[in-house]
Amino acid sequence: MAYEEPFLLEELEDPETLEEQTRWYGFEEEVDEVPINDDLPILPLRGIAIFPASIVPLLISRERSLALVEDALAGNRVIGLVAQRYPDQEDPGTEDLFVRGCAGRILKMLKYPDGSIRVLIQGLKRIAVESFVQTNPYLRARVEHLANCNDEGIQVMAVKTQVVQKFSRFVELTPHLPNELQVVVINIKTPGKVSDLIAANLNLPLEDKQPLIETLAVDKRLSIIDDILSREIKLLELGQKIQGQVQSELNKNQKEFYLRQQLKAIQQELGEGEARGNDLDRLRKRIEAAKLPEEALKAAESELDRLAVIPPESAEHSVVRTYVEWLAELPWSVTTDDNMESPRGHVGCIPMALEAFDLDTPFIDRPKGAVTGGEGLQQALDRG
Repeated sequence: MAYEEPFLLEELEDPETLEEQTRWYGFEEEVDEVPINDDLPILPLRGIAIFPASIVPLLISRERSLALVEDALAGNRVIGLVAQRYPDQEDPGTEDLFVRGCAGRILKMLKYPDGSIRVLIQGLKRIAVESFVQTNPYLRARVEHLANCNDEGIQVMAVKTQVVQKFSRFVELTPHLPNELQVVVINIKTPGKVSDLIAANLNLPLEDKQPLIETLAVDKRLSIIDDILSREIKLLELGQKIQGQVQSELNKNQKEFYLRQQLKAIQQELGEGEARGNDLDRLRKRIEAAKLPEEALKAAESELDRLAVIPPESAEHSVVRTYVEWLAELPWSVTTDDNMESPRGHVGCIPMALEAFDLDTPFIDRPKGAVTGGEGLQQALDRG
């Protein structure tokens, strides 16, 4: 599809119009035959790289860049697009740009009320800056036209097929990319163009995209893209797996809530709901009053939650209730004063235990040579 002369609009009512037309990057026409001068105005790009034949909207707001676009529109509309090394730099100089970039053609231009403009640019061909011939009012440089290499052969075609398959999977996992993009990539026969189209549609930082601009060997470029796609697909699949687990847990919780509400309604209809709720509340209050240790309290609360959903006629209900009542009755926070003095004047727990052991059976006759339990314990302690 060929474009006519770029339309100009002094004031844009709907700023989203241009972006709605370019939601994804695609190949609109053959660009190999578009004439490119050896002397081009250079537009610095912040944080992005533009590939041959891709179509990209750009917001232009810097004064030097605005002047460049105005002059380009008065000429053949072809400019050089080179990324800045430091995206935050407001006024980059000649040494602040990468050497390699892409020649591009301005297709459309929209002017905003605040003075900025948005242009639709189509990448044409890789270029390398040889020398700058102008710095004001904007940068201008002599450029070398770069051509792809190593773009033929069985090995390159095999890698291309593998990359296309992985990109199809990537499109399936990426909501903002249309499925038609898979068809576009499949129908491109040239490995170099396939690599550029895929690279243009990958949401990558500049440090990943710039090497793809600078790499002229198509087989190497496809290998880099293959590694990137493998990494991105793993991340997307992992994200989907996590999302599925979260959704499954949410569905489980919603189902449990719905069933609990149904059970509560049924119990109320049977006249069991209020009485059973009061009974559980009394048990909870007993557990709170018992001042259980942390682990025991967790166990008691867990069993109370189970008790709330177990039918009263179930045998398990009686077992769980008995266990909770037993936990509530134990003297968790009750203490007594120890009496460490025995009637015979001994002090300490073991002597007292020995005396109690003997005094419990004072009139039982012992066989000759036998010892009482207390004496046996004492002898064992003496030996040990």
